[in-house]
Amino acid sequence: MIKTAYYSYWHGGYQKKPSEYVLDLNKISVYLARKNFDKIHFITDSVSKDYFKDIHFDSVTTELDCLDISYGEVWSLGKIMAYKIAAERGEPFVHIDYDVFFWKRLSEELLSKNLIAQWIEEYSYKIYDIPMLLNHCPNLHLIKDTQPIGAINVGFFGGNDLEFIKNYADGALNFVMDPANEYFWKRNDLYKQGWNKAVIAEQYYLEVSRIFYNKTIDVLFRKEWPQEHEALEFGYSHLMGAKYKRGLRDKIHNLAIKITKKQKEEQKFLQEKKEQEELDNKSEKIIKIFGLPKSGTNLLELLLSINIKNYVCQFADHPNIHYLGWKHGLPQDMGTYNNLQKEIKQKIYFIFAIREFESWKESIKNRHFNSYEFPSRFGNLENGVFYNTPLGPNYYNNLEDLYNTYNNKYIEFAEKYKDRCLIINFEDLQKDQSAIVNLVKDKFNFELTNSSICEIKKHLDSAGNINRLI
Repeated sequence: MIKTAYYSYWHGGYQKKPSEYVLDLNKISVYLARKNFDKIHFITDSVSKDYFKDIHFDSVTTELDCLDISYGEVWSLGKIMAYKIAAERGEPFVHIDYDVFFWKRLSEELLSKNLIAQWIEEYSYKIYDIPMLLNHCPNLHLIKDTQPIGAINVGFFGGNDLEFIKNYADGALNFVMDPANEYFWKRNDLYKQGWNKAVIAEQYYLEVSRIFYNKTIDVLFRKEWPQEHEALEFGYSHLMGAKYKRGLRDKIHNLAIKITKKQKEEQKFLQEKKEQEELDNKSEKIIKIFGLPKSGTNLLELLLSINIKNYVCQFADHPNIHYLGWKHGLPQDMGTYNNLQKEIKQKIYFIFAIREFESWKESIKNRHFNSYEFPSRFGNLENGVFYNTPLGPNYYNNLEDLYNTYNNKYIEFAEKYKDRCLIINFEDLQKDQSAIVNLVKDKFNFELTNSSICEIKKHLDSAGNINRLI
């Protein structure tokens, strides 16, 4: 089964240094190829390498530096050398041209074949002008005894039969680089078409090799040059000469821009996911608690049973507390907490303690409006209530407006980030303490440090008064 793809680029070919258009085509082709292949590698040369730095390949090598650019008219040399290198690496592969787009997944049946390619060309002997080759090339190698009428179009080419691919690539390279043939390949007065030599060396010699080694090459299309709608049914496009049609360049560029934007979003998501997984594997975690009154419930003390080292609460009766936010405040944007996690290398979880309005109202009146400790925290106005925060006072129509504003924010935040948030009913904190600790433990995947949970005999009534039970 083929799970690896290769791309290649040789600056000695007719494109020379890659243009923005060539880079756009590569970007789109590589992005779409990810639908089919787990790994995508790039074989190029030192001159071209940096041009492709923004395209995501799993590896990049400059092994095409070995090619002689004086053979530039045979621009397929870069691809043929890439076939050889990929086959020698020992893993089934397919090489893809940069103007080939896989809009859909290829079938597993095709990717399991020994050899695969785009389609079989039926009349290459005439189209490539093979008689010109026979009359002017001194050493024909395998072509001396085999001159088929067809060839293999290699918009993509590869397979599981690595031995054949290597033999073919070695043979084609030797055919071109044979000193006896140097004058033929370098003279420019034989062929009117600039592609003749390249396709003879690559596509025609592939068909010759297939016949010599008695191999079968399975193709995506049974019919040569299918109509556009037929190709799209397979989810496949090979632009070839059509890539120079008027107006297509702008469309390709716009698509490449969209893909770049999407890739950045995907990379950001994957990076954040990786960082989150790293945080998940750490033992130190933080719980940020909203909604507790100053006198507190025993929740913070209870959580010592699961060895939480840091509690994010301004008023907590424990030493060495990390103050990361105001416990009575509203949750901030999650991005703020994500940045904080990166700095402290700990994961933040959230608990929202919510109580019934009447109970909350009674506590506020008894412990804040009439409290000597916080004369400026809450205040009655003629037409409303102010609630003083570290950032300044907030004004509300009445206590119920204040209650609803905060509770709605808590619920909205907890619903949006369900995996990191827990809502606890304030009244439950006065009941089964073990149940509360286990709820937090199971929700956030914590571990108990003791075999049992220590119940702390401390009771908070609805008015916020503490009654310790001995």
